[in-house]
Amino acid sequence: MNNTNIENVILKFAILLVLVYNIFRTLATEYIELRLVNSSLVKYSLFCIVVLFKYNIQIKIAV
Repeated sequence: MNNTNIENVILKFAILLVLVYNIFRTLATEYIELRLVNSSLVKYSLFCIVVLFKYNIQIKIAV
C-alpha cells in the first residue's frame, strides 16, 4: 500500500467515526429528551447505523 491509499482509508474511517458519533448523539438526544422510541428519527438512525457498518465491512474487505 502506498501513502495515498493509507490516507484514503484513514480519511474514510475518520468520516465514518464522525457519522456514527452524530447518529448515536442524535439517538441519545431523541430518547432522553423526547422519549419517543418508535419515532421515525430513531428508525432512520438505526437504518443509517446498519448501512454504515455494512460500508465499514466493505472497506475492510477491499483493503
